[in-house]
Amino acid sequence: MKQGKWVGVLWLIGLLLVTGSGGTVKAQEQGPHMDQVLAPFSGTTLNGETIHYEIGANNKTVIHFFATWCYPCQEEMPAIVSLSNQINEQSKSQFIPINLTSSEKSVKELTPFLQQYGATFDPLLDHNGSLQKEFQIFGVPTTIVINQNGVITQRINGPITKEEFLSISEQ
Repeated sequence: MKQGKWVGVLWLIGLLLVTGSGGTVKAQEQGPHMDQVLAPFSGTTLNGETIHYEIGANNKTVIHFFATWCYPCQEEMPAIVSLSNQINEQSKSQFIPINLTSSEKSVKELTPFLQQYGATFDPLLDHNGSLQKEFQIFGVPTTIVINQNGVITQRINGPITKEEFLSISEQ
């Protein structure tokens, strides 16, 4: 057999091993996914307060993961500040920003970052990466929208678009 045929045969054998004899690869159903109920959680903010998320406590909850070193996070922060203000003005709605503190050089960089963008929110600090792991955050920014029943209705991996901003603020 020529070398090219061997490569093809080896690739096919590898594919069969990975997919379990020709089946399809299935994603794990762990962590918060669309149309699943989000479990309650809590954390401590930059100012030392404890914030709780509980199912049914709000009409809508928006959770936003960010980091100060993240260029897309910096680019979208003016829109996030505006979104947080709109959500907090809505009756029984909650905006929960979460800083991936475990990936920051220093938590001291967070206050000047927030001040630069006029952010008045007090983010939860994910010091050990537990929230990042629980929410399966592989990149920032990530925004998750939850309805009053605790069901995840939207998950945006990456910066939010103008259309997504409007759909979140109007839900």
